[in-house]
Amino acid sequence: MKKLLTYILNLILPPQCLSCKSAIDQNGNICARCWRALNFISEPLCDACGYPFAYEAPGIKFCGPCSRKAPPYDKARAALRYDDASRDLVTGLKFSDKTHQAGGFAKMMASIGGQLLKETDYIAPVPLHKFRLLKRRYNQAALLAKGIADISGKPIIYDALLRKINTPPQSSLNRKERQKNVKSAFILNEKHRAKIKGKTILLIDDVMTTGATINSSALVLKRAGAWRVNVLTLARVVEG
Repeated sequence: MKKLLTYILNLILPPQCLSCKSAIDQNGNICARCWRALNFISEPLCDACGYPFAYEAPGIKFCGPCSRKAPPYDKARAALRYDDASRDLVTGLKFSDKTHQAGGFAKMMASIGGQLLKETDYIAPVPLHKFRLLKRRYNQAALLAKGIADISGKPIIYDALLRKINTPPQSSLNRKERQKNVKSAFILNEKHRAKIKGKTILLIDDVMTTGATINSSALVLKRAGAWRVNVLTLARVVEG
């Protein structure tokens, strides 16, 4: 019955590429032309934060910043570079109610983050403040987290973290301002403390820019007793 309904729906509303809207064979996918334009992040990269290296450097596992100071999470990986090819896709999900894109993006993330998922006990999205959630009506990180949970079969804790401060949007701030903005924005949801203690948590967000939001969120989970905190995002900013 489900296959029949999908077939009928596809006849009425033919599947379209998430990027250019051209006709494709299945909803939630990207056409071959747009796929080739996307810049996926792959080896070589920093073993900690996942920042891509310009070239292979034998014996070098970590980027400069991670060598000087380890991040509060254990490993971070991202599917795409946040650039001209991916920007409209990411912002469409985040700001333009294109929630139907989340499933396709979750597939990309689950593929890139396969090794992280193997060791994951619980998936947790970075939360929105309740006022911003009321205004936007959905949390894009939670939609991505659900898609990844559906693919992997891993359990998800939607409210592992709570955003206690309705901070200004990070996009309007520089690096130092971003760090200060979210320094104390997140708290643990105490009803989940026992679940999180001693477990490996996979933290999900849409974009990693300076890492301020991810760092603050991961630190709360680590202080709550999480054994490991890994991070998986749809995209990340790569300078240069």
